[in-house]
Amino acid sequence: MSLSRDEKLQDIKNFLQHDLIASDLKLSLFISASKCYKKDFLVNPFPSFYIKNDIKDFDKLASDLDQIPPLEELLLLLIAEFGSEQILTDSVVDLLHWVLIEYLKYDIQTVHKSKHDEILSLSKSTGKYQVPNYVFQINYKNTSGSERKFNQLKFGNTTKFAFHGTKFYCMYSILNYGLQQHLNKTALFGEGLYFSYELQVSQLFSQSVLSWNKSKLGELVSCTAVCEYIDDPLYTKIRKENAKNSDIPQNYLLITNNEIVRPRYLLVYGSNKPSLKKSTSANLVNNPTVLIDEPRTFFTWCRRNPLIVSAAIYLLLLFLVGLSSHRSFDHYKNIFINFFKKRFKFE
Repeated sequence: MSLSRDEKLQDIKNFLQHDLIASDLKLSLFISASKCYKKDFLVNPFPSFYIKNDIKDFDKLASDLDQIPPLEELLLLLIAEFGSEQILTDSVVDLLHWVLIEYLKYDIQTVHKSKHDEILSLSKSTGKYQVPNYVFQINYKNTSGSERKFNQLKFGNTTKFAFHGTKFYCMYSILNYGLQQHLNKTALFGEGLYFSYELQVSQLFSQSVLSWNKSKLGELVSCTAVCEYIDDPLYTKIRKENAKNSDIPQNYLLITNNEIVRPRYLLVYGSNKPSLKKSTSANLVNNPTVLIDEPRTFFTWCRRNPLIVSAAIYLLLLFLVGLSSHRSFDHYKNIFINFFKKRFKFE
């Protein structure tokens, strides 16, 4: 039995109230995948009501996604029972309900900041790394066949944790269907899925990409997954301690079986990233996540906006060149020079 518009809006309101930031992530993952040049492949699963004659209508999908307001604003309007007809069309309501609620092989839960260090230490990382803006826990439903298979395989075996870096727009498909080694384009040291025990190593493969311009996470977002894997020597390959010759670099882990690894947490970095603070060796051992926010000064703004600064300097130079050709330029130049000669007693 299909739900009415009002019932779907009530579901959406309840979902947003439960965990607004996690809802933001769920929608941002979908939107990022839909904006990617590989969207036909990455938007998987795809909402069936945008398929006509076996053709995916990405133009209509993009148009409806553009109409979605920031979720914080949407929640306030839904709580106030403002006339939703003026805000959301029926197709947008259907889309929001599908992305956030209907197709759920997993739940996303925002992890409180007091638990961040505990999660980051699961892989026994020893190096310096950047503290994420948000950490999210992935909880798979009982209907997930991949999760049931993993639990069967890990019975009686040891599991460990490692980091996996990938583009933000890939995570929508990964969380629904798991990591797939046949899709991995990196095979420098053999075919399989690449992980690391050091967060800074995995972050090399998770550069910032466009997300959703109305997201609280940031418009430019990167993410790294904290994955649980079964420590089976048949399918895992690492560099052995004190090995002089090895085809696996230090801090890398290669897994050749999709079924023995599952993403458990997502570390998300927004467009306003904290800067790394230099730590003493003692402080690094006790607290390897020491970071501070970069102070918001004029010079900080200049460093973050180099194109605008370059354009401003170029316009200033054009102005000075134009001014130098003006007939009164020499007159004011001489006044300026004479002032400094008198002021500082130059000869």
